[in-house]
Amino acid sequence: MTSARALIRLLMRPFMRPLTAAVLLAALIPLLPSGAAAQGRGQPCILDFEARNPSRQPNIFIVRLPSGSRETYAGGGVRYSCRGQGVTLEADSTRFNEDSRILNLVGNVRYREPRATLDADRMTYYLDEEWLIAEGRVNAGLPEGSTMAGSYVEYYRAVPGVRSESRTIATNRPTLRLVQRDSMGGTQPPVTVVARRIESQGETVVYAGGDVVITREDLHATGDSAYLDQSREFGRLMRDPTVTGSGERNYTLSGTVIDFFTREQRIERVFAMGNGDVTSDELNLKADSIDLRIVEDELDRVYAWGPSRARAVSPQQDMIADSIEALLPLQILREVHAVGSAYAETVPDSARIQSEERDWVRGDTVVARFDPPAESDTTNSPVPREMVATGNASAMYQLPPTGRCVTAPSINYVRGRTLTVRFAESDISTVTVVQADDPVSGVFLEAHADAACLARSEEPTPPADGTGAGSGQGGAR
Repeated sequence: MTSARALIRLLMRPFMRPLTAAVLLAALIPLLPSGAAAQGRGQPCILDFEARNPSRQPNIFIVRLPSGSRETYAGGGVRYSCRGQGVTLEADSTRFNEDSRILNLVGNVRYREPRATLDADRMTYYLDEEWLIAEGRVNAGLPEGSTMAGSYVEYYRAVPGVRSESRTIATNRPTLRLVQRDSMGGTQPPVTVVARRIESQGETVVYAGGDVVITREDLHATGDSAYLDQSREFGRLMRDPTVTGSGERNYTLSGTVIDFFTREQRIERVFAMGNGDVTSDELNLKADSIDLRIVEDELDRVYAWGPSRARAVSPQQDMIADSIEALLPLQILREVHAVGSAYAETVPDSARIQSEERDWVRGDTVVARFDPPAESDTTNSPVPREMVATGNASAMYQLPPTGRCVTAPSINYVRGRTLTVRFAESDISTVTVVQADDPVSGVFLEAHADAACLARSEEPTPPADGTGAGSGQGGAR
């Protein structure tokens, strides 16, 4: 007597070609090592059909279609396996249509293979197109720890004669959690990608679109769309992107397009093109293009340039030039180099000088140097130490008022080949000017005393008893 299992195989065999391994890895496919991803690619699966629970045989129901083909239903727990490949598909029930060659799996659908797992409420497999759709509560995982969760995922399998590389599309705002490894095999902090749509091409490239959010231990990035290439360790954010560093001292970068580069899965460079704007505790820098260099998750160096000129603003200074380079070891501002028609302003000490004007320095090149902030400084602002202008250098700076009834500051203007301004307690202390051949030139304008103040100060002071030259008693004499 033929067993139930043999009968099921006999019924299913006439209308099912060998089913290829329906390996839905969703957005995790690009993260597989090349050897693991290639394993089994394009290899046909000889499908075995059996009960999920050996003690309970599935129920089989076959419907004859008008074409003469059959549609077969199986329920009560079903398992498919690819013979010799360690690949299994399980579901509460299945349906297969011989005409359309579509296999539907419904209820507690589970996919298992040596390097990947997938759970979903429903799956649909289009055999001719090598196309599989997972719906409902979709969760996929890899032994390395990477996972994907969403509600709708499409997987187009790479098969010779159909497509050269795999393609995965996940919609309805899936979440991709990447666990990466360095060249020594060590696990790096995970990366999370959330977007309205995530698509992968082949083994290394991922596209994300619609309110993209990328979270790493070293940064948080947002944008309307993103491109990631794992093999090149390169990523691009587009359409109003923003990147925020999450080190001990934060920085925020925005622009029209932002590229970021990693080495050993750690961020080492972030590059903004178009309307670049980077802000840290010590510096705000704006330019058409801004290039950040990162060391140990801290902002270390910034380059800025472009047709619109670059502008760097710190708590005490404002610099404009064709290009600017800022040095921030351990993300503490130490130097700013402004090149090309450079101009720098400083704020005078308001305790000594009452003026709405700012001191300024010009030159072909201007270099500003800073000391670390004082421990007692709660604002954590760098302290200006000196400013050096070279090439057609000039400066205008204000001096505290001196003399009786003088309230306005004096003004000194100088020019030369090289000009060095030194600061003491954030105020100008000395200015040194060097001229190649001609004498140093300049203008010094000393503020005049206030006439009304002088007049009042020259009036005699009345006696305390009210008597004096102007009293009635004095006039009687």
